[in-house]
Amino acid sequence: MIGRDIPADAKEQKEKIDKAKEILDQMMDKAHRISEMLRPPELDDLGLTESIAGLVLQHKEMTGSAINYQRPPEDLELSSEHNLVIYRIIQEALTNIAKHANAGNVEVALERRDAYVYLDIADDGIGFDYAQYASTPQRRKEDRIKLGLQGLKERVELLGGRLTIDSRSDRGTKIEVVLPTT
Repeated sequence: MIGRDIPADAKEQKEKIDKAKEILDQMMDKAHRISEMLRPPELDDLGLTESIAGLVLQHKEMTGSAINYQRPPEDLELSSEHNLVIYRIIQEALTNIAKHANAGNVEVALERRDAYVYLDIADDGIGFDYAQYASTPQRRKEDRIKLGLQGLKERVELLGGRLTIDSRSDRGTKIEVVLPTT
């Protein structure tokens, strides 16, 4: 609108307006990407179980690992906050497995029993010493795996749930989550 009111011979002002529009477009695109990262649109479009199936398929194709997803028979009727936490846990676990575990097989199991959701993720990779990660300072760039796992553990606890990690060198890793649904 401002550009329409500027005389045709005001070339410098028109260039500044065009540059400002370009910057604004870039900022809007960035904000859109950030909002998608905060809450993946597929959770709303497809539901939790289908979104997880897509995530598993994507990781299978990227890594070549055998990933078995034991899904509930129907979509779980959970709050959007629960759906997001479960999705992010699986996403973080699969990313860590791909980056660090050297695993050939991964099991992801999700089920609802009574007022609880149970999520188990296990791999046959090289494992790691989680106690050592949990006891070291979180300031180093290399500790990003810990920050992700720790952040997810805190999110689960805020929802009244429990996240446990059992991992030892050369024995793989198992993540267990129990979340109340109410």
